[in-house]
Amino acid sequence: MKRLSFKSFNKVYIDYIILMLVLIAGMWQLVFSRSLMKWDIADINLPWNYYITECINQGILPLWNPYSMFGFPQYGDPGTWYPVKYLIGFIRQYDIYSMHFEYLLHLFLAGAGMYKLSSFHGFSRPVRLIASISYMFSGFFIGNAQHIWWLINAAWLPFGFLFLLRLHKKPSFADAVKLGLVFFFMLSGGYPGLFISTTYLFLVVFLIFIVTDIKNSRYKALLPYISKLSVAVVVFILSALVVLVSSFDFSGHINRGTALPYDSGGILFGAYSPRALLTVLFSYASSYNKTEFWGPDFSMVNTYFGFFSLAFLFIYLLRGRFSKQSLVYALAAVLFLMIAMAEVFPLRKWLYLYVPFMDMFRFASLFRVFFIFFMLLASGFALDKFFTDETFRKKSIRFLAYISSLLFVFLIILFFKTEKWLFKFLLTEGFTFFNTHAGLSERIFLQGVLIPMFSMLLILFVKKSKIWWKYAVVFMMAADMVIAAQLNMNSTVVGEINPRAIQEYIKNLPTGFPVPSLEHSMKTMSDSSMSRHTPVFWRNLGELYKSPSESSFSPYKLTSTQNAIKQHRIEEILELPPVFLTRSLESEGWKDALKNLQTYNRLIKITRFEPGTMEFVTNTDTMMYMVIQQNNYPCWKAGTDGASQTILPVADAFMAIKLGKGNHLTTFTFSNNKVKITFWISLATWIICLILIFFWFIKKPADRKERILRLVLVSVAIVILLFLTAKNKKRYRCDKQIYTSLSRYAGTLSPDTVEMVFNIDNQAFLSEPVANKSSLIRLQQISDLKVLQQKLASSTKEYFLYASVNTPYIPETECLLNNYFPEIIFRKQLGPNYYTLQKRGSAVYQAILFNNENKFEQPIAQWTENPGCLDSTGAYSGKYCCLLDSLIIYSPTFATEISGLPGMKYKHFRISVMVLTTPESDAYIVFDIVRNGKNIFWNGKKINEMAYPGRWQKACMVQHPYLSLKKGDTLKIYIWNNSKGKLWIDDFKIEIVENE
Repeated sequence: MKRLSFKSFNKVYIDYIILMLVLIAGMWQLVFSRSLMKWDIADINLPWNYYITECINQGILPLWNPYSMFGFPQYGDPGTWYPVKYLIGFIRQYDIYSMHFEYLLHLFLAGAGMYKLSSFHGFSRPVRLIASISYMFSGFFIGNAQHIWWLINAAWLPFGFLFLLRLHKKPSFADAVKLGLVFFFMLSGGYPGLFISTTYLFLVVFLIFIVTDIKNSRYKALLPYISKLSVAVVVFILSALVVLVSSFDFSGHINRGTALPYDSGGILFGAYSPRALLTVLFSYASSYNKTEFWGPDFSMVNTYFGFFSLAFLFIYLLRGRFSKQSLVYALAAVLFLMIAMAEVFPLRKWLYLYVPFMDMFRFASLFRVFFIFFMLLASGFALDKFFTDETFRKKSIRFLAYISSLLFVFLIILFFKTEKWLFKFLLTEGFTFFNTHAGLSERIFLQGVLIPMFSMLLILFVKKSKIWWKYAVVFMMAADMVIAAQLNMNSTVVGEINPRAIQEYIKNLPTGFPVPSLEHSMKTMSDSSMSRHTPVFWRNLGELYKSPSESSFSPYKLTSTQNAIKQHRIEEILELPPVFLTRSLESEGWKDALKNLQTYNRLIKITRFEPGTMEFVTNTDTMMYMVIQQNNYPCWKAGTDGASQTILPVADAFMAIKLGKGNHLTTFTFSNNKVKITFWISLATWIICLILIFFWFIKKPADRKERILRLVLVSVAIVILLFLTAKNKKRYRCDKQIYTSLSRYAGTLSPDTVEMVFNIDNQAFLSEPVANKSSLIRLQQISDLKVLQQKLASSTKEYFLYASVNTPYIPETECLLNNYFPEIIFRKQLGPNYYTLQKRGSAVYQAILFNNENKFEQPIAQWTENPGCLDSTGAYSGKYCCLLDSLIIYSPTFATEISGLPGMKYKHFRISVMVLTTPESDAYIVFDIVRNGKNIFWNGKKINEMAYPGRWQKACMVQHPYLSLKKGDTLKIYIWNNSKGKLWIDDFKIEIVENE
């Protein structure tokens, strides 16, 4: 291939800028933070990456994850070692924006890879742009947006295929290194099934090249080709050594790693349905979420890669004089589609029976990525012919007109089978309403109408314009892909959640690795418990809150733990905290530990609880056992006062050690030397490869101006990365700094006038004088707010010093503080940690933009009346309150359209009510959004978890507008008594407050 000139170099980078602009246009909801990605990418990818990057940023190798399913050997998941996530995690906390950036980054990589691969095939510039845009917006990247592991494989696939082809054409050490590194990226970041499939694909291509060279007597070409491929293999093995060793070491302990059955629950699960071929023409059909039509998962069916790419390829092949390579690619595409259709064709079964490792993964529909990939390469030859051959172009235009006419006739017939009223609401109610109610026919019709329109415009430009027609064709085909992506955006990519509000929530999560609470049982440390004060997220919350959890949503489960759960051997133990003391390791010991929990808890202090390292100080008057509810994995070692200890198995799942009488320092460490050594080998390989790639990137151009420009680009990128990394590192020092600052400030205050209540994770970080004159609490869940409210209500002092350090963020805390001590004297905040000195009074230094309070004395605007609930026997203030019981279960409702409230962009609702509960009551503060008569958001805060029965107390709800609210939406706020017990409420206040 000829060397690029400075002018052509600029054109290539202009094309990359065009790709980026098209990506922004097609994914504006993510680029401008208007919507949140949904499903697995948020439920699995975000918490795991959040945890892994926290470890790396604090210099801890993520070998063990103490927060998921009683602890999990994190090193065994290949994604733990994917360098791209480290790069993202170094420059900023892995959060909502990081997750979106990772998705967009791999879409751009997919487009850039296809652009380079198209260049290798000699396609013209317009064809390169069309192929790259079509690939990054194809049905695979849109339909499977939640499966980021699949997309990582697909994003690196064009690069890997490119380097494989280039090595055969002109073997080079640089391409060998790049191929090995790309293969490592696909292994570490991708889905194992796709990596295995890609490996076999590349092996077949390699064998074809070998056979072809031998057949053509090109023996001299074999040696450099094979030698350079050997270099690629060595680079891959060294780069992936940590992944390979970790995976094999881990595989014997999990419930995966064995052959799956060939049935609907195994290999056939997620097979590509023949009906899914409909999406090759109409991608919007794939958003029709009906399992009875598509199968178990509608996100597995989208196979769109552009109507015009398909049409021109069809014309090109029918013409007869086509490139042999295009036919090979087209046949390969069809072959992979047949493999994906596992329930129709036997190819997948043959692979299952006769090819190693092909019995290890499900989702045959993943093979459609190869169908899209090869179809786009095949159509590249057709498009190139269209742009360069006038005779073929004229025939293609005529044929395209015929196809469009047939499609138009089909749409006329289809129109009479659609629900026509939906198209009217498409204009009046918007696309979201249409997308929610439309059936398959309406979706096909809507997208189908656009195709003849684009076709006519394309034909018009080609015939009438001699200069601009090429730009018009690229624009039309790019617009087709962008619109196809947008039509499916709300179905398989994003939801209606506002990511900015969720981002604010994540910023308040604990930093570092807080010690767990001994006041809560493992049974309550579950996703279901933590999700009650968590917006949107409901899975793998242990990683987000840095709290040991007995639940997780993961493809991996340790066999020993699963067996213990099935055999009901750990149910009694789950009633106890994650670390506890007991006199026996039998059932009697669990009962004794639960009965004397508070007494035993005073004998143990957790001083360190980091991934892989846990330290405990104990002081017992007799021999006891310390039990840790972490999985008893072979890599654990224990020691007491520097001497090695034998780890005792508990219920074949957890760990315990025997403690003698007296003071002891006990340490548990998790270490796997094989993984550590291979990690350093792999890390050294990554760094060397990266340095070489930078060197080749700068050295390659012959033109001096090009080299200078590339050097400047690399230098600027490095400076930016270093700046962002240094800035990101600051937040990991916040917890230690806040402890120092708190101890110094609290030491200046008198306990005679100031009530000091500290919600902190580690008492050992406080100075001893301050610890002695303060009350220490742990707010882990909503139910713990009762403890704080009791401290606030019983305090007789004028001032209240409250600190929150490395504990889960519960926004209602501030509401309670401001209720009893409204005047803020001083506030210090570092990251999510803070302490505040507040005084009794009336001032709250926060902008209240809306205030509506119902004291039940008279009718209030925006409140529905419910005279039957009025009670005058014991109001909190005034004459009346509202009594809810088994007959009247709903309070008066605050109801208004969103259009009647201040804009909700950077604001939140603060709802408070005085309550008098009974032990039998079970009431909720309800926040409800109704759109077009349908509930689109419902959240309830349990009142009994915030207030003790038998006394008037405050119950609060802080609600951020997590949904993207519309002016016509109706907001409803009320109390719902879901029981037969009585409940009195008074002073029901609704406020809208500016975010701090």
